[in-house]
Amino acid sequence: MENIINIIKKADKLMGVKEITRRMNLHPSQQKMVKTLLERLSNEGKLIKKKGLYCLPQSEGLMEGVVCSTISGADFFMAEGLKEDLKIVHSREFMLMHNDRVLVKVLGKNCRVIKVIRRAYTEIVGTVVKEGSTYFLVPDEKKLHTVFILPKSNGGQVQVGDKAVCQITSYPTNKSYGVCKVLKNLGSSENESTAILSVLYKYGIEQNFPKEVIDACRDIPKSVSEEDLYNRLDLRKLTVITIDGEDAKDLDDAVSLEITEKGEYLLGVHIADVSHYVLMDSPIDKQACLRATSVYIPGTVYPMLPKELSNGICSLNEKVDRLTISCFMLVSKQGKVVDYSIQPSVINSKHRMNYSDVTDILENSKSPKRKEYKDILGMLLLMKELALILINGAKKRGSIDFDLPEAKVILDENDFPVDIQEYEIGISNKIIEQFMLLANKTVAKHMVNKALPSIYRVHEKPDEKKLESFKEVLKPFNIFLKDDPKPQDFNDILNKVKDTPEEALIKKTMLRSMSKAKYKPTNDGHFGLAYEYYLHFTSPIRRYPDLMVHRALNMWFLNNQGGLKSLKQRLENTANVSTLQEINAAMCERDVTDIRKAQYMSKHIGEEFFGIVSGVTAYGIFVELPNTVEGFVPISTMDGYFDFDEANYRLKSDSKCYRLGDNVKIRVFSADTLEGKVDFTLLA
Repeated sequence: MENIINIIKKADKLMGVKEITRRMNLHPSQQKMVKTLLERLSNEGKLIKKKGLYCLPQSEGLMEGVVCSTISGADFFMAEGLKEDLKIVHSREFMLMHNDRVLVKVLGKNCRVIKVIRRAYTEIVGTVVKEGSTYFLVPDEKKLHTVFILPKSNGGQVQVGDKAVCQITSYPTNKSYGVCKVLKNLGSSENESTAILSVLYKYGIEQNFPKEVIDACRDIPKSVSEEDLYNRLDLRKLTVITIDGEDAKDLDDAVSLEITEKGEYLLGVHIADVSHYVLMDSPIDKQACLRATSVYIPGTVYPMLPKELSNGICSLNEKVDRLTISCFMLVSKQGKVVDYSIQPSVINSKHRMNYSDVTDILENSKSPKRKEYKDILGMLLLMKELALILINGAKKRGSIDFDLPEAKVILDENDFPVDIQEYEIGISNKIIEQFMLLANKTVAKHMVNKALPSIYRVHEKPDEKKLESFKEVLKPFNIFLKDDPKPQDFNDILNKVKDTPEEALIKKTMLRSMSKAKYKPTNDGHFGLAYEYYLHFTSPIRRYPDLMVHRALNMWFLNNQGGLKSLKQRLENTANVSTLQEINAAMCERDVTDIRKAQYMSKHIGEEFFGIVSGVTAYGIFVELPNTVEGFVPISTMDGYFDFDEANYRLKSDSKCYRLGDNVKIRVFSADTLEGKVDFTLLA
């Protein structure tokens, strides 16, 4: 089909089936096949059909992109290459839905939809309501500004107030509602467990593996065999350890460190060789590709790979042989990689360490853990030494560190949140972070130098329009950002405002000016980390792009050129799916965590806390507590008449002003545990 597009592109004119068949050097008898392909390309929006002839969309001034709906009801068009989103002028023909892929005709700053290429939703989650004798499903997704009719025969499967997963059988138009049928009744919407379940379905998080995947797991070995060791570097006598969270069961990275005679550091990062067990196009691989990432919510993980692999043969568990790909890096005293090697290997982890114990060992000279782990104490101290060198190098390089807090939700035996804390980042976390960053960068450079097909982790330069808005925020503080800024320029600003009243405002608006990191089949660098080369190599158990990198490396080890060629053809689609699934997982994790936070705060109604203003809108302010819980203060509950100063992120009255970063005192007014929302009232 790519050949057809190239022929039409080269001709740069409307072409018929007969001419396209001739230019493809095909026999006239194959015109029917060509017509079928042309119709398919037309349905996909890759070609436009006009009176039986075909041309490229761009020849007609059309552009392909995605609908982005707002909660307020407006629809915008987003596409790569556009400096700003276009407002969609609604037509009578189409009723659009958030994230639909469409073809549009650009009309200045507006656009008109010509064709819906692909609907974003085939299934929806919502609440059942009834009006008269008709049942409707109201979608949970607030950006879907429509309801769906449930046929009478299907409405009998649910009751008013139930949450349900439904399949769309017809899409809404400007003249009629869409129609859907019940696939699964999740239970009463008044139940908090149903609320969490509906979030999982809303984002398409698979909770169980298909039968063919479970069956395939039975063929996966439980231990490493002698046959597996062929052509592998035997590192079983090397002192290798893992450092993870206390609850982690999917251990995919291990580390080792030695000092050379020249005083250089020989750092080994050993990553589970998942691709040895998950063969391309196997049932396990296809399911992993669809999921693209593991999803972590408080108290539960929905893994990318079945537990037989993620917690079993692939996990680098203590004192058992495990297959790995090892990246050894010779690091100078200045933190530069002066040489490296990447090889298939086998390790035997000497200790399964956790962050708390390692931080205690390194920060407390009298820790009893030092005696318990005396065999690795020297190596741990050396790891701290190297990590601090790398951290200092990152600062000099200009790597941007927003230092954003993460929530840790603690559940009791009844699955109820009993505490919420800011996740503590100790020196042990920083050691692993720095070592993994270095390995990812080293492997990325290797993939580029060897011209190996790979998926890269790309973070592009900030958008010019967003930068201009950020510059306006900086002006009142006499802080100026140069044109075409480098990462170091952003870091200088963060250092300048650290521990000042304006820190929260500037940090938040700076973050909004940044592009979102994504996966791409081309190495376009990582702006935030200030790296020319970067990818994800260190977590193949829980991220599919990492698994693809491992697969390419293993093919390179074996000089499998055919496999590399096949892999290359999959990169773009896999990168796109991985980016979308990563976003999905993050939103799911956020929504479930919000429900858990609301549950926790429901036991603290009427209590008073101090917090900081974390968001400002025309309708009120958001306040974040030290434990990361964020609540809303409606403007209707605030004393006085307030004007919203959008440019400076503040609400101002004659006597008071609230802006990002201000310290305030609040009382907990309410907690909606089903929606995951908390409301506060201001005290001071």
